[in-house]
Amino acid sequence: MKEMKRIAVLLILAVVATLIYSCRKDVMVEPPPSLSGDYAGTYTFKKGSLPAVVQGVTMKFTTDAFRINWDSTGEQRFCDAKGGYQLTNNVELYAIDSTDCNYHYFKCDLGLCPMAIYQVDQSVANTVKMHSYTISATDTIDRKIELVLKK
Repeated sequence: MKEMKRIAVLLILAVVATLIYSCRKDVMVEPPPSLSGDYAGTYTFKKGSLPAVVQGVTMKFTTDAFRINWDSTGEQRFCDAKGGYQLTNNVELYAIDSTDCNYHYFKCDLGLCPMAIYQVDQSVANTVKMHSYTISATDTIDRKIELVLKK
């Protein structure tokens, strides 16, 4: 019986030692840089085989919200949008309420709303490139937002 207790204690010690040793190798990953700031750039939307639609934008990120306004020169195809965002390895732009994709109530195409999950590239100082590519049963949607921080 004493031999069984010794074996059990040794097994428990071995497991604890293994856990302690393996935890020392954990690598802490830096969170992505903040998006907070005022930006200017372009939003590109392409659905299926239709031609891409490109429009100038200004975009503002706070700690947890965003607002995107479309260049007023020329025909406005996109809706001004606002909402929340979550930054992890990607950035997710999401609506907080039903009017977030057209809060100014312009005549615009709600189907072009920028709400999506984007891959983020901040490898160049003061720039943000976001790309989202979605495949559905009936179509593909390709969204790109390219921004430069305003000085």
